Amino acid sequence: MKIKQRIKNLKLQKKILFSNLIFSVIPCLILMSLLLYVVNSDGNRRLNQSRLVILNQIDTGLDNIFHDIIIGSDFFYRNEEINHLISRKEFDSGYDRFQSMSQVQELLHDNRIRYRDQYYSMEVLGENGMNWSAEESGRAARSHPDYGQVKKEAWYDELSGTSSMKFIPTCRSGEFSRLQRDSVIQAVRLIRNLHSGRGIGMVNIDIPEDAILSLLRESMQTGQEIFLMDEQGVVIACTDEGMTKTSLADEPYYEKLSGNSRGYFPADMRDTNAQLCFVTNAATGWKTVMYTPMQNRAWSGYRNYILILALAAVYFVLAVVMSVYNSHYISRPVRKLKDDILTIYQGDLNVRTEIGAMDEFGELGIQFNEMMDRIQDLITQLGERDEEKRVLELQALQAQINPHFLYNTLASIRFLVEMNMEEQATQSLLALARLLKGTFSDHRRLIPLREEMDSLKNYLILMGNRYQDAFTWRLDLDPAAADMLVPRVALQPLAENAISHGLNTSGGTGHILVEARLHGDELVIRVVDSGTGGDLERIREILGKPSTVGRKEWVSGIGIRNVHERLQLFFGEQYGLSAEKLPDGGICFTMRMPAWTKEQ
Repeated sequence: MKIKQRIKNLKLQKKILFSNLIFSVIPCLILMSLLLYVVNSDGNRRLNQSRLVILNQIDTGLDNIFHDIIIGSDFFYRNEEINHLISRKEFDSGYDRFQSMSQVQELLHDNRIRYRDQYYSMEVLGENGMNWSAEESGRAARSHPDYGQVKKEAWYDELSGTSSMKFIPTCRSGEFSRLQRDSVIQAVRLIRNLHSGRGIGMVNIDIPEDAILSLLRESMQTGQEIFLMDEQGVVIACTDEGMTKTSLADEPYYEKLSGNSRGYFPADMRDTNAQLCFVTNAATGWKTVMYTPMQNRAWSGYRNYILILALAAVYFVLAVVMSVYNSHYISRPVRKLKDDILTIYQGDLNVRTEIGAMDEFGELGIQFNEMMDRIQDLITQLGERDEEKRVLELQALQAQINPHFLYNTLASIRFLVEMNMEEQATQSLLALARLLKGTFSDHRRLIPLREEMDSLKNYLILMGNRYQDAFTWRLDLDPAAADMLVPRVALQPLAENAISHGLNTSGGTGHILVEARLHGDELVIRVVDSGTGGDLERIREILGKPSTVGRKEWVSGIGIRNVHERLQLFFGEQYGLSAEKLPDGGICFTMRMPAWTKEQ
Protein backbone atom coordinates (compact mmCIF):
# COMPACT_ATOMS: atom_id res chain seq x y z
CA MET A 1 0.00 0.00 0.00
CA LYS A 2 2.91 2.37 0.74
CA ILE A 3 4.35 1.80 -2.73
CA LYS A 4 0.92 2.38 -4.30
CA GLN A 5 0.53 5.63 -2.34
CA ARG A 6 4.00 6.77 -3.35
CA ILE A 7 3.18 6.14 -7.00
CA LYS A 8 -0.01 8.18 -6.64
CA ASN A 9 1.95 11.04 -5.06
CA LEU A 10 4.51 11.22 -7.86
CA LYS A 11 4.64 14.39 -9.93
CA LEU A 12 2.96 14.27 -13.33
CA GLN A 13 6.30 14.53 -15.15
CA LYS A 14 7.69 11.50 -13.31
CA LYS A 15 4.49 9.53 -13.86
CA ILE A 16 4.63 10.19 -17.61
CA LEU A 17 8.35 9.39 -17.72
CA PHE A 18 7.94 6.16 -15.78
CA SER A 19 4.87 5.10 -17.78
CA ASN A 20 6.75 5.70 -21.05
CA LEU A 21 9.71 3.73 -19.76
CA ILE A 22 7.45 0.89 -18.67
CA PHE A 23 5.30 0.74 -21.80
CA SER A 24 7.92 1.73 -24.39
CA VAL A 25 11.49 1.21 -23.27
CA ILE A 26 11.00 -1.99 -21.29
CA PRO A 27 9.01 -3.67 -24.12
CA CYS A 28 11.85 -2.57 -26.41
CA LEU A 29 14.34 -4.35 -24.18
CA ILE A 30 12.12 -7.42 -24.03
CA LEU A 31 11.65 -7.47 -27.81
CA MET A 32 15.38 -6.95 -28.32
CA SER A 33 16.14 -9.83 -25.96
CA LEU A 34 13.58 -12.05 -27.67
CA LEU A 35 14.98 -11.11 -31.07
CA LEU A 36 18.51 -11.91 -30.01
CA TYR A 37 17.31 -15.14 -28.42
CA VAL A 38 15.42 -16.17 -31.56
CA VAL A 39 18.30 -15.20 -33.83
CA ASN A 40 20.77 -16.94 -31.58
CA SER A 41 18.59 -20.05 -31.22
CA ASP A 42 17.89 -20.23 -34.93
CA GLY A 43 21.55 -19.69 -35.77
CA ASN A 44 22.63 -22.33 -33.29
CA ARG A 45 19.99 -24.71 -34.58
CA ARG A 46 21.17 -24.29 -38.16
CA LEU A 47 24.81 -24.56 -37.17
CA ASN A 48 24.19 -27.63 -35.04
CA GLN A 49 22.23 -29.23 -37.87
CA SER A 50 25.20 -28.64 -40.16
CA ARG A 51 27.48 -30.16 -37.52
CA LEU A 52 25.24 -33.22 -37.36
CA VAL A 53 25.61 -33.54 -41.12
CA ILE A 54 29.39 -33.49 -40.70
CA LEU A 55 29.18 -36.10 -37.94
CA ASN A 56 26.99 -38.27 -40.16
CA GLN A 57 29.67 -38.07 -42.84
CA ILE A 58 32.29 -39.14 -40.29
CA ASP A 59 30.02 -41.96 -39.16
CA THR A 60 29.62 -43.04 -42.79
CA GLY A 61 33.44 -43.08 -43.15
CA LEU A 62 33.63 -45.22 -40.01
CA ASP A 63 31.06 -47.60 -41.47
CA ASN A 64 33.15 -47.81 -44.65
CA ILE A 65 36.21 -48.83 -42.62
CA PHE A 66 34.20 -51.46 -40.79
CA HIS A 67 32.67 -52.68 -44.04
CA ASP A 68 36.08 -53.08 -45.75
CA ILE A 69 37.42 -54.93 -42.74
CA ILE A 70 34.43 -57.27 -42.68
CA ILE A 71 34.86 -57.98 -46.41
CA GLY A 72 38.58 -58.71 -45.87
CA SER A 73 37.86 -61.02 -42.95
CA ASP A 74 35.43 -63.03 -45.08
CA PHE A 75 38.45 -64.24 -47.14
CA PHE A 76 40.00 -65.89 -44.11
CA TYR A 77 36.69 -67.15 -42.87
CA ARG A 78 35.63 -68.85 -46.11
CA ASN A 79 38.96 -69.80 -47.81
CA GLU A 80 39.21 -73.62 -47.69
CA GLU A 81 42.98 -73.69 -48.00
CA ILE A 82 43.50 -71.35 -45.07
CA ASN A 83 40.79 -73.10 -43.15
CA HIS A 84 42.51 -76.44 -43.71
CA LEU A 85 45.96 -75.19 -42.78
CA ILE A 86 44.72 -73.50 -39.59
CA SER A 87 42.70 -76.56 -38.63
CA ARG A 88 45.79 -78.84 -38.54
CA LYS A 89 46.88 -79.79 -35.07
CA GLU A 90 49.77 -82.10 -36.02
CA PHE A 91 52.53 -81.91 -38.62
CA ASP A 92 54.70 -84.69 -40.10
CA SER A 93 57.85 -82.77 -39.54
CA GLY A 94 59.28 -79.42 -38.67
CA TYR A 95 59.63 -78.65 -42.31
CA ASP A 96 55.93 -79.49 -42.87
CA ARG A 97 55.03 -77.10 -40.03
CA PHE A 98 57.20 -74.36 -41.55
CA GLN A 99 55.65 -74.85 -44.98
CA SER A 100 52.16 -74.63 -43.56
CA MET A 101 52.96 -71.39 -41.70
CA SER A 102 54.60 -69.91 -44.79
CA GLN A 103 51.55 -70.62 -46.94
CA VAL A 104 49.19 -68.93 -44.45
CA GLN A 105 51.65 -66.08 -44.07
CA GLU A 106 51.79 -65.46 -47.81
CA LEU A 107 48.00 -65.50 -48.11
CA LEU A 108 47.73 -62.97 -45.31
CA HIS A 109 50.32 -60.70 -46.91
CA ASP A 110 48.73 -60.87 -50.33
CA ASN A 111 45.28 -60.08 -48.99
CA ARG A 112 46.10 -57.25 -46.59
CA ILE A 113 43.20 -54.84 -46.23
CA ARG A 114 43.88 -51.37 -47.59
CA TYR A 115 41.62 -48.39 -46.76
CA ARG A 116 42.64 -45.12 -48.36
CA ASP A 117 46.32 -44.73 -47.48
CA GLN A 118 46.16 -46.98 -44.44
CA TYR A 119 47.18 -50.65 -44.19
CA TYR A 120 45.49 -52.54 -41.42
CA SER A 121 47.61 -55.06 -39.61
CA MET A 122 46.07 -58.55 -39.69
CA GLU A 123 46.86 -61.61 -37.64
CA VAL A 124 45.40 -65.05 -37.04
CA LEU A 125 45.54 -66.69 -33.62
CA GLY A 126 45.09 -70.46 -33.86
CA GLU A 127 43.76 -72.95 -31.39
CA ASN A 128 46.74 -75.14 -32.30
CA GLY A 129 49.07 -72.59 -30.73
CA MET A 130 50.25 -71.14 -34.02
CA ASN A 131 49.96 -67.41 -34.88
CA TRP A 132 50.24 -65.74 -38.25
CA SER A 133 50.58 -62.06 -39.19
CA ALA A 134 50.54 -60.16 -42.47
CA GLU A 135 53.34 -57.96 -41.13
CA GLU A 136 55.83 -60.79 -40.67
CA SER A 137 55.81 -62.07 -44.26
CA GLY A 138 58.13 -64.83 -43.20
CA ARG A 139 61.01 -62.48 -42.41
CA ALA A 140 60.52 -60.77 -39.05
CA ALA A 141 59.05 -62.09 -35.86
CA ARG A 142 56.04 -60.28 -34.40
CA SER A 143 54.67 -60.38 -30.89
CA HIS A 144 51.21 -61.88 -30.70
CA PRO A 145 48.67 -61.85 -27.92
CA ASP A 146 48.24 -64.99 -25.88
CA TYR A 147 45.08 -66.55 -27.33
CA GLY A 148 44.46 -68.42 -24.13
CA GLN A 149 44.45 -65.18 -22.16
CA VAL A 150 42.28 -63.48 -24.77
CA LYS A 151 39.59 -66.11 -24.33
CA LYS A 152 39.43 -65.29 -20.62
CA GLU A 153 38.54 -61.63 -21.15
CA ALA A 154 34.94 -60.46 -20.63
CA TRP A 155 34.31 -59.26 -24.14
CA TYR A 156 35.21 -62.70 -25.60
CA ASP A 157 31.92 -64.16 -24.38
CA GLU A 158 30.12 -61.82 -26.80
CA LEU A 159 32.32 -63.15 -29.63
CA SER A 160 32.00 -66.87 -28.93
CA GLY A 161 28.31 -66.97 -29.62
CA THR A 162 28.47 -65.48 -33.14
CA SER A 163 30.40 -65.71 -36.38
CA SER A 164 30.10 -61.96 -37.07
CA MET A 165 32.87 -59.43 -36.79
CA LYS A 166 33.11 -57.64 -33.45
CA PHE A 167 34.77 -54.29 -32.92
CA ILE A 168 36.21 -53.65 -29.47
CA PRO A 169 38.29 -50.73 -28.19
CA THR A 170 41.88 -51.82 -27.61
CA CYS A 171 41.78 -50.37 -24.12
CA ARG A 172 39.08 -52.90 -23.11
CA SER A 173 41.47 -55.82 -23.70
CA GLY A 174 44.36 -56.25 -21.33
CA GLU A 175 46.13 -58.66 -23.66
CA PHE A 176 45.94 -56.38 -26.72
CA SER A 177 46.90 -53.33 -24.65
CA ARG A 178 49.96 -55.21 -23.35
CA LEU A 179 51.46 -55.29 -26.81
CA GLN A 180 51.45 -51.45 -26.99
CA ARG A 181 50.62 -51.28 -30.64
CA ASP A 182 49.31 -48.07 -32.22
CA SER A 183 45.86 -49.55 -32.72
CA VAL A 184 42.81 -48.17 -30.90
CA ILE A 185 40.22 -50.62 -32.26
CA GLN A 186 40.44 -54.39 -32.60
CA ALA A 187 38.28 -56.05 -35.26
CA VAL A 188 37.97 -59.70 -34.14
CA ARG A 189 36.14 -62.66 -35.58
CA LEU A 190 36.12 -66.37 -34.78
CA ILE A 191 37.27 -68.80 -37.50
CA ARG A 192 35.42 -72.12 -37.52
CA ASN A 193 36.16 -75.34 -39.35
CA LEU A 194 34.11 -75.33 -42.51
CA HIS A 195 33.12 -79.00 -42.00
CA SER A 196 32.76 -79.53 -38.27
CA GLY A 197 32.01 -75.96 -37.19
CA ARG A 198 34.45 -76.14 -34.26
CA GLY A 199 36.47 -73.04 -33.44
CA ILE A 200 39.95 -73.23 -34.88
CA GLY A 201 41.14 -69.67 -34.22
CA MET A 202 40.47 -65.99 -34.37
CA VAL A 203 41.31 -63.33 -36.90
CA ASN A 204 42.32 -59.96 -35.46
CA ILE A 205 42.70 -56.73 -37.43
CA ASP A 206 44.33 -53.70 -35.83
CA ILE A 207 42.72 -50.33 -36.72
CA PRO A 208 45.41 -47.74 -35.99
CA GLU A 209 44.70 -44.48 -34.19
CA ASP A 210 45.96 -42.46 -37.15
CA ALA A 211 43.24 -43.92 -39.38
CA ILE A 212 40.52 -42.81 -36.94
CA LEU A 213 42.07 -39.39 -36.27
CA SER A 214 42.49 -38.79 -40.01
CA LEU A 215 38.79 -39.45 -40.45
CA LEU A 216 37.88 -37.12 -37.57
CA ARG A 217 40.20 -34.28 -38.49
CA GLU A 218 39.33 -33.91 -42.15
CA SER A 219 35.90 -32.43 -41.23
CA MET A 220 37.01 -30.51 -38.11
CA GLN A 221 37.09 -26.73 -37.96
CA THR A 222 39.23 -24.41 -35.87
CA GLY A 223 38.25 -24.43 -32.21
CA GLN A 224 36.41 -27.76 -32.45
CA GLU A 225 37.30 -31.16 -31.06
CA ILE A 226 35.85 -34.54 -32.13
CA PHE A 227 36.11 -37.85 -30.32
CA LEU A 228 34.84 -41.42 -30.65
CA MET A 229 33.32 -42.90 -27.50
CA ASP A 230 32.31 -46.53 -26.89
CA GLU A 231 29.07 -47.70 -25.33
CA GLN A 232 30.64 -47.68 -21.85
CA GLY A 233 31.64 -44.00 -22.03
CA VAL A 234 35.36 -44.54 -22.73
CA VAL A 235 36.97 -42.26 -25.30
CA ILE A 236 38.49 -44.47 -28.03
CA ALA A 237 40.13 -41.69 -30.02
CA CYS A 238 40.06 -37.89 -29.83
CA THR A 239 41.58 -35.00 -31.72
CA ASP A 240 42.47 -33.68 -28.26
CA GLU A 241 45.05 -36.29 -27.17
CA GLY A 242 44.45 -35.55 -23.51
CA MET A 243 40.97 -37.11 -23.65
CA THR A 244 41.94 -40.46 -25.26
CA LYS A 245 41.20 -43.51 -23.05
CA THR A 246 39.43 -41.32 -20.43
CA SER A 247 36.00 -42.34 -19.11
CA LEU A 248 33.08 -39.91 -19.37
CA ALA A 249 30.58 -42.15 -17.57
CA ASP A 250 30.66 -39.96 -14.46
CA GLU A 251 30.21 -36.68 -16.33
CA PRO A 252 26.84 -34.84 -15.88
CA TYR A 253 26.17 -34.86 -19.62
CA TYR A 254 26.84 -38.59 -20.11
CA GLU A 255 23.22 -39.52 -19.50
CA LYS A 256 22.12 -37.31 -22.40
CA LEU A 257 24.78 -38.81 -24.64
CA SER A 258 23.94 -42.40 -23.80
CA GLY A 259 20.19 -41.94 -23.73
CA ASN A 260 19.81 -40.51 -27.25
CA SER A 261 20.94 -41.63 -30.68
CA ARG A 262 21.71 -38.13 -31.96
CA GLY A 263 21.28 -34.48 -30.99
CA TYR A 264 23.01 -31.48 -29.46
CA PHE A 265 23.04 -29.67 -26.13
CA PRO A 266 25.26 -27.31 -24.07
CA ALA A 267 27.63 -28.85 -21.51
CA ASP A 268 30.84 -28.16 -19.60
CA MET A 269 33.72 -29.85 -21.36
CA ARG A 270 37.04 -29.75 -19.55
CA ASP A 271 36.02 -26.59 -17.60
CA THR A 272 34.77 -24.93 -20.78
CA ASN A 273 31.15 -24.12 -21.63
CA ALA A 274 30.66 -25.88 -24.95
CA GLN A 275 28.04 -27.08 -27.41
CA LEU A 276 27.96 -30.86 -27.90
CA CYS A 277 26.71 -32.56 -31.08
CA PHE A 278 26.67 -36.33 -31.46
CA VAL A 279 25.52 -39.24 -33.63
CA THR A 280 25.47 -42.97 -32.94
CA ASN A 281 27.05 -45.68 -35.13
CA ALA A 282 24.43 -48.29 -35.92
CA ALA A 283 26.92 -51.19 -36.07
CA THR A 284 28.76 -50.63 -32.80
CA GLY A 285 26.56 -48.25 -30.73
CA TRP A 286 29.56 -45.91 -30.38
CA LYS A 287 29.10 -42.13 -30.33
CA THR A 288 30.90 -39.69 -32.57
CA VAL A 289 30.90 -36.44 -30.57
CA MET A 290 31.87 -32.91 -31.61
CA TYR A 291 32.20 -30.15 -29.05
CA THR A 292 32.66 -26.42 -29.72
CA PRO A 293 33.38 -23.70 -27.11
CA MET A 294 30.51 -21.27 -26.65
CA GLN A 295 32.53 -18.26 -27.81
CA ASN A 296 32.02 -19.65 -31.30
CA ARG A 297 28.24 -19.35 -31.05
CA ALA A 298 26.19 -18.82 -34.16
CA TRP A 299 25.53 -15.10 -34.14
CA SER A 300 28.86 -13.79 -32.94
CA GLY A 301 30.38 -13.63 -36.39
CA TYR A 302 27.37 -12.55 -38.37
CA ARG A 303 27.09 -8.90 -39.35
CA ASN A 304 23.30 -9.11 -39.67
CA TYR A 305 22.96 -10.02 -36.01
CA ILE A 306 25.27 -7.19 -34.99
CA LEU A 307 23.19 -4.83 -37.15
CA ILE A 308 19.98 -5.97 -35.41
CA LEU A 309 21.62 -5.37 -32.05
CA ALA A 310 22.75 -1.89 -33.14
CA LEU A 311 19.28 -0.97 -34.42
CA ALA A 312 17.71 -2.17 -31.17
CA ALA A 313 20.18 -0.04 -29.21
CA VAL A 314 19.35 3.01 -31.37
CA TYR A 315 15.62 2.40 -30.83
CA PHE A 316 16.22 2.09 -27.11
CA VAL A 317 18.05 5.44 -26.99
CA LEU A 318 15.34 7.13 -29.08
CA ALA A 319 12.64 5.66 -26.81
CA VAL A 320 14.37 7.09 -23.74
CA VAL A 321 14.82 10.50 -25.41
CA MET A 322 11.17 10.59 -26.54
CA SER A 323 10.01 9.55 -23.06
CA VAL A 324 11.93 12.43 -21.49
CA TYR A 325 10.71 14.88 -24.16
CA ASN A 326 7.07 13.80 -23.84
CA SER A 327 7.18 14.06 -20.06
CA HIS A 328 8.52 17.64 -20.33
CA TYR A 329 6.12 18.58 -23.16
CA ILE A 330 3.07 17.42 -21.20
CA SER A 331 4.13 18.52 -17.74
CA ARG A 332 5.40 22.02 -18.71
CA PRO A 333 1.97 23.58 -19.59
CA VAL A 334 0.37 21.74 -16.67
CA ARG A 335 3.03 23.12 -14.34
CA LYS A 336 2.50 26.64 -15.77
CA LEU A 337 -1.25 26.29 -15.26
CA LYS A 338 -0.63 25.16 -11.67
CA ASP A 339 1.51 28.26 -11.03
CA ASP A 340 -1.24 30.50 -12.46
CA ILE A 341 -3.82 28.84 -10.19
CA LEU A 342 -1.54 29.42 -7.19
CA THR A 343 -1.25 33.09 -8.13
CA ILE A 344 -5.07 33.32 -8.35
CA TYR A 345 -5.32 31.56 -4.97
CA GLN A 346 -3.13 34.29 -3.53
CA GLY A 347 -5.68 36.88 -4.67
CA ASP A 348 -4.63 38.05 -8.13
CA LEU A 349 -7.66 37.40 -10.35
CA ASN A 350 -6.13 39.23 -13.31
CA VAL A 351 -3.77 36.34 -14.18
CA ARG A 352 -4.25 34.80 -17.61
CA THR A 353 -2.28 31.82 -18.88
CA GLU A 354 -0.22 32.09 -22.05
CA ILE A 355 -1.50 30.23 -25.10
CA GLY A 356 1.14 28.38 -27.12
CA ALA A 357 0.24 25.70 -29.64
CA MET A 358 -3.43 25.18 -30.40
CA ASP A 359 -3.44 21.60 -29.14
CA GLU A 360 -5.33 20.17 -26.17
CA PHE A 361 -3.18 22.18 -23.78
CA GLY A 362 -3.85 25.34 -25.79
CA GLU A 363 -7.59 24.66 -25.64
CA LEU A 364 -7.27 24.03 -21.89
CA GLY A 365 -5.52 27.40 -21.51
CA ILE A 366 -8.26 29.18 -23.49
CA GLN A 367 -10.96 27.56 -21.36
CA PHE A 368 -9.04 28.52 -18.21
CA ASN A 369 -8.89 32.17 -19.32
CA GLU A 370 -12.58 32.15 -20.25
CA MET A 371 -13.36 30.62 -16.86
CA MET A 372 -11.46 33.42 -15.09
CA ASP A 373 -13.35 36.04 -17.14
CA ARG A 374 -16.59 34.37 -16.19
CA ILE A 375 -15.59 34.21 -12.51
CA GLN A 376 -14.79 37.93 -12.50
CA ASP A 377 -18.17 38.64 -14.15
CA LEU A 378 -19.93 36.48 -11.56
CA ILE A 379 -18.10 38.21 -8.71
CA THR A 380 -19.23 41.56 -10.11
CA GLN A 381 -22.79 40.29 -10.51
CA LEU A 382 -22.79 38.83 -7.00
CA GLY A 383 -21.60 42.14 -5.64
CA GLU A 384 -24.38 43.94 -7.49
CA ARG A 385 -26.95 41.38 -6.31
CA ASP A 386 -25.70 41.71 -2.74
CA GLU A 387 -26.03 45.46 -2.97
CA GLU A 388 -29.50 45.03 -4.45
CA LYS A 389 -30.53 42.79 -1.55
CA ARG A 390 -29.27 45.28 0.99
CA VAL A 391 -31.13 48.14 -0.70
CA LEU A 392 -34.35 46.12 -0.89
CA GLU A 393 -34.10 45.07 2.73
CA LEU A 394 -33.43 48.66 3.73
CA GLN A 395 -36.48 49.72 1.77
CA ALA A 396 -38.51 47.02 3.50
CA LEU A 397 -37.41 48.15 6.94
CA GLN A 398 -37.96 51.79 6.07
CA ALA A 399 -41.45 50.95 4.87
CA GLN A 400 -42.20 48.98 8.03
CA ILE A 401 -41.42 51.91 10.26
CA ASN A 402 -41.96 54.86 7.92
CA PRO A 403 -43.07 58.08 9.71
CA HIS A 404 -46.52 58.03 8.15
CA PHE A 405 -47.21 54.51 9.48
CA LEU A 406 -45.79 55.40 12.90
CA TYR A 407 -47.80 58.66 13.11
CA ASN A 408 -51.08 56.96 12.17
CA THR A 409 -50.43 54.13 14.65
CA LEU A 410 -49.71 56.52 17.54
CA ALA A 411 -52.75 58.63 16.59
CA SER A 412 -54.97 55.54 16.67
CA ILE A 413 -53.58 54.59 20.12
CA ARG A 414 -54.28 58.15 21.38
CA PHE A 415 -57.83 57.89 20.06
CA LEU A 416 -58.31 54.56 21.88
CA VAL A 417 -57.08 56.12 25.12
CA GLU A 418 -59.38 59.13 24.76
CA MET A 419 -62.26 56.76 24.09
CA ASN A 420 -61.40 54.86 27.28
CA MET A 421 -60.69 51.74 25.20
CA GLU A 422 -57.83 50.87 27.46
CA GLU A 423 -57.64 47.18 26.60
CA GLN A 424 -57.36 47.84 22.90
CA ALA A 425 -54.92 50.69 23.51
CA THR A 426 -52.72 48.38 25.63
CA GLN A 427 -52.96 45.71 22.96
CA SER A 428 -51.86 48.18 20.28
CA LEU A 429 -48.94 49.47 22.36
CA LEU A 430 -47.69 45.91 22.97
CA ALA A 431 -48.06 45.03 19.27
CA LEU A 432 -46.17 48.19 18.24
CA ALA A 433 -43.38 47.45 20.75
CA ARG A 434 -42.96 43.89 19.45
CA LEU A 435 -42.97 45.12 15.87
CA LEU A 436 -40.28 47.74 16.57
CA LYS A 437 -38.17 45.27 18.56
CA GLY A 438 -38.15 42.77 15.71
CA THR A 439 -37.24 45.52 13.27
CA PHE A 440 -34.24 46.98 15.15
CA SER A 441 -32.78 43.99 17.07
CA ASP A 442 -33.01 41.17 14.48
CA HIS A 443 -30.42 41.29 11.66
CA ARG A 444 -31.20 37.93 10.04
CA ARG A 445 -32.15 37.91 6.38
CA LEU A 446 -34.15 34.67 6.62
CA ILE A 447 -36.29 33.87 9.64
CA PRO A 448 -38.63 30.97 10.50
CA LEU A 449 -42.15 31.33 9.15
CA ARG A 450 -43.49 31.17 12.72
CA GLU A 451 -41.67 34.41 13.60
CA GLU A 452 -42.81 36.10 10.38
CA MET A 453 -46.41 35.10 11.22
CA ASP A 454 -46.00 36.61 14.71
CA SER A 455 -44.76 39.86 13.16
CA LEU A 456 -47.73 39.86 10.76
CA LYS A 457 -50.06 39.22 13.70
CA ASN A 458 -48.76 42.36 15.48
CA TYR A 459 -49.24 44.39 12.30
CA LEU A 460 -52.84 43.13 11.84
CA ILE A 461 -53.63 43.93 15.50
CA LEU A 462 -52.49 47.52 14.95
CA MET A 463 -54.49 47.80 11.70
CA GLY A 464 -57.57 46.16 13.25
CA ASN A 465 -57.61 48.60 16.16
CA ARG A 466 -57.01 51.47 13.77
CA TYR A 467 -59.87 50.54 11.38
CA GLN A 468 -62.47 49.56 13.93
CA ASP A 469 -64.68 46.71 12.64
CA ALA A 470 -63.51 47.32 9.03
CA PHE A 471 -62.14 43.76 8.58
CA THR A 472 -61.40 40.51 10.32
CA TRP A 473 -58.38 38.31 9.81
CA ARG A 474 -57.20 34.74 10.37
CA LEU A 475 -53.75 33.15 10.24
CA ASP A 476 -53.66 29.46 9.28
CA LEU A 477 -50.14 27.99 9.74
CA ASP A 478 -49.46 24.32 8.99
CA PRO A 479 -47.27 23.07 11.91
CA ALA A 480 -45.05 21.25 9.39
CA ALA A 481 -44.27 24.60 7.75
CA ALA A 482 -43.63 26.58 10.94
CA ASP A 483 -39.83 26.17 10.84
CA MET A 484 -39.41 26.88 7.12
CA LEU A 485 -37.30 29.97 6.40
CA VAL A 486 -38.73 33.05 4.67
CA PRO A 487 -37.34 36.56 4.02
CA ARG A 488 -38.05 39.15 6.73
CA VAL A 489 -41.03 41.48 6.11
CA ALA A 490 -42.38 39.19 3.35
CA LEU A 491 -46.05 38.99 4.47
CA GLN A 492 -46.78 42.49 5.81
CA PRO A 493 -46.70 44.17 2.34
CA LEU A 494 -49.32 41.70 1.06
CA ALA A 495 -51.59 42.32 4.05
CA GLU A 496 -51.08 46.09 3.69
CA ASN A 497 -52.04 45.86 0.01
CA ALA A 498 -55.21 43.94 0.90
CA ILE A 499 -56.20 46.56 3.52
CA SER A 500 -55.31 49.62 1.42
CA HIS A 501 -56.56 48.54 -2.02
CA GLY A 502 -59.12 45.85 -1.26
CA LEU A 503 -61.02 46.26 1.94
CA ASN A 504 -61.10 50.08 2.11
CA THR A 505 -63.26 50.25 -1.00
CA SER A 506 -65.61 47.39 -0.23
CA GLY A 507 -68.02 49.39 1.95
CA GLY A 508 -68.52 46.56 4.48
CA THR A 509 -66.56 44.28 6.79
CA GLY A 510 -63.90 42.47 4.92
CA HIS A 511 -61.87 39.39 5.73
CA ILE A 512 -58.16 38.57 5.30
CA LEU A 513 -56.91 34.97 5.30
CA VAL A 514 -53.21 34.07 5.44
CA GLU A 515 -52.46 30.34 5.13
CA ALA A 516 -49.14 28.46 4.77
CA ARG A 517 -48.77 24.88 3.53
CA LEU A 518 -46.03 22.52 2.39
CA HIS A 519 -46.42 21.09 -1.12
CA GLY A 520 -43.63 18.57 -1.62
CA ASP A 521 -40.34 20.43 -1.41
CA GLU A 522 -41.99 23.85 -1.76
CA LEU A 523 -43.50 26.24 0.76
CA VAL A 524 -46.68 27.92 -0.52
CA ILE A 525 -48.21 30.94 1.30
CA ARG A 526 -51.55 32.40 0.18
CA VAL A 527 -52.85 35.87 1.21
CA VAL A 528 -56.55 36.23 0.31
CA ASP A 529 -58.84 39.22 0.82
CA SER A 530 -62.60 39.36 0.33
CA GLY A 531 -62.75 42.96 -0.84
CA THR A 532 -63.26 44.36 -4.27
CA GLY A 533 -59.60 43.75 -4.88
CA GLY A 534 -57.02 45.91 -6.55
CA ASP A 535 -56.23 46.36 -10.19
CA LEU A 536 -55.03 42.85 -11.19
CA GLU A 537 -53.50 44.02 -14.47
CA ARG A 538 -51.62 46.77 -12.64
CA ILE A 539 -50.37 44.26 -10.06
CA ARG A 540 -49.12 41.87 -12.78
CA GLU A 541 -47.50 44.75 -14.64
CA ILE A 542 -45.62 45.75 -11.48
CA LEU A 543 -44.51 42.15 -10.80
CA GLY A 544 -43.27 41.79 -14.37
CA LYS A 545 -41.17 44.97 -14.44
CA PRO A 546 -37.39 44.68 -14.13
CA SER A 547 -35.74 45.54 -10.85
CA THR A 548 -35.58 49.28 -10.02
CA VAL A 549 -33.51 49.29 -6.89
CA GLY A 550 -33.80 52.51 -4.96
CA ARG A 551 -36.95 53.65 -6.76
CA LYS A 552 -39.65 55.01 -4.42
CA GLU A 553 -42.63 53.74 -6.44
CA TRP A 554 -44.53 50.78 -5.06
CA VAL A 555 -48.03 49.55 -4.26
CA SER A 556 -48.88 50.57 -0.68
CA GLY A 557 -45.73 51.30 1.24
CA ILE A 558 -42.96 48.75 0.73
CA GLY A 559 -44.70 47.30 -2.31
CA ILE A 560 -45.34 43.83 -3.56
CA ARG A 561 -42.56 44.16 -6.16
CA ASN A 562 -40.01 44.47 -3.35
CA VAL A 563 -41.22 41.14 -1.96
CA HIS A 564 -41.21 39.50 -5.39
CA GLU A 565 -37.65 40.66 -6.20
CA ARG A 566 -36.28 39.59 -2.84
CA LEU A 567 -37.78 36.11 -3.25
CA GLN A 568 -36.08 35.74 -6.63
CA LEU A 569 -32.78 37.09 -5.33
CA PHE A 570 -32.79 34.64 -2.43
CA PHE A 571 -34.19 31.52 -4.10
CA GLY A 572 -33.96 31.94 -7.87
CA GLU A 573 -36.09 33.29 -10.66
CA GLN A 574 -38.38 30.23 -10.69
CA TYR A 575 -39.82 31.42 -7.36
CA GLY A 576 -41.67 34.58 -6.37
CA LEU A 577 -45.16 36.10 -6.24
CA SER A 578 -48.21 35.57 -8.41
CA ALA A 579 -51.68 37.16 -8.23
CA GLU A 580 -55.11 36.04 -9.37
CA LYS A 581 -58.69 37.34 -9.17
CA LEU A 582 -61.13 35.25 -7.13
CA PRO A 583 -64.60 34.41 -8.58
CA ASP A 584 -66.45 36.12 -5.70
CA GLY A 585 -64.15 39.16 -5.67
CA GLY A 586 -60.90 39.86 -3.96
CA ILE A 587 -57.31 39.11 -4.82
CA CYS A 588 -55.26 36.04 -3.94
CA PHE A 589 -51.49 36.45 -3.71
CA THR A 590 -49.53 33.18 -3.86
CA MET A 591 -45.95 33.14 -2.63
CA ARG A 592 -43.74 30.14 -3.63
CA MET A 593 -40.27 29.34 -2.32
CA PRO A 594 -38.21 26.24 -1.53
CA ALA A 595 -38.87 24.54 1.77
CA TRP A 596 -35.62 25.38 3.57
CA THR A 597 -34.94 24.75 7.22
CA LYS A 598 -32.25 26.31 9.37
CA GLU A 599 -30.11 23.12 9.06
CA GLN A 600 -30.31 23.29 5.27
